[in-house]
Amino acid sequence: MGKGSSKYTTGELIRLVLKSGAVHTNTVGSHWMFEHENLPGEKLPVPHAGKASQKGKQASKKVEKSVLDFIARAKMK
Repeated sequence: MGKGSSKYTTGELIRLVLKSGAVHTNTVGSHWMFEHENLPGEKLPVPHAGKASQKGKQASKKVEKSVLDFIARAKMK
C-alpha cells in the first residue's frame, strides 16, 4: 500500500456508498456518480476500476476522505 493509498479498494468504497442509501445516477468518464436523498443536488464522483488491471487496487486517500465525508453528511440529515 502506497503512502497516498486508502485502506479501501475503490470497489469497497463504492459498496460503502451504496450501503449508505446513495444511488448510482450516472457514469462520467472513469467515475461513477452517486446521489443521496439527504443531500439533494450533490453528486459524489467515485473512480471505478474499468480495466481488469485496476480491479482490487487501493483507492487514494483523497477519494476515501470524500466518500466517508459524503456518507457522514448524509447520515446527519
